[in-house]
Amino acid sequence: MTDNPRQLLSSTHELTQRVREAQRGTWFPLVLLGLVVVAAAPFYSLGSHGHVTCGPVTVTHGPGGGVGIGKTCFVAYGWSAFIYWMVALVLAYVVIAGFYVLRARRRGVGARIRPYVMAGIAALLLVAALWPVQQHLNLQSHYQVASVVHGLNPTLAIGLALFVLAWVERNWALLIFAACYLAAALLTNYSDLAQKLFKDQGWVVARQWIFLPGLWLAGGVLLLGAAAFAVAERLRR
Repeated sequence: MTDNPRQLLSSTHELTQRVREAQRGTWFPLVLLGLVVVAAAPFYSLGSHGHVTCGPVTVTHGPGGGVGIGKTCFVAYGWSAFIYWMVALVLAYVVIAGFYVLRARRRGVGARIRPYVMAGIAALLLVAALWPVQQHLNLQSHYQVASVVHGLNPTLAIGLALFVLAWVERNWALLIFAACYLAAALLTNYSDLAQKLFKDQGWVVARQWIFLPGLWLAGGVLLLGAAAFAVAERLRR
């Protein structure tokens, strides 16, 4: 008799784990968002090309009496890229919601996908609100640049929403992946990958293509993650 409650608890835990695994469809959002990121490249070459705008100069005083002068600059993208991100990501989240609904009907086990979709759209709206701020920053060009933020903010929005999807699916592997992807997205936004990859080789990169390495990195991480989760799901069957 003493083993019955333990067996019941173990069976319940095992059933809960199986239900959670049946609810998961992690590979689909990752592959779809990865394709959206990669497909953004042509839109950066349309219309007005990326231009640099900088914020106010900041002065810092070091412990040894030294003075540091810097500012934050943004490489802003044009309207074509902005419109693409807004439309493509909203449609992507609608398709993802539809995928989970159809999957739930087919398997008889649903997942609460609404929080993820709402988080993704909310993060996208935040990007939309920040875009005109970046476009109209005060330009001051005779001081050392402290940091440069590239026009790939939507990749950060994707990463933040992935944390919500990890919570919805109770998926620790996705939580770890979301952290890794967010690190890659931060790298694309705060590191001049085009200059490091091409300028050191003596190549000149046109302004409309300076975003390309960052898009490749962010999109590639999503697609590789999608492949890994798809293989893991197949192995569980």
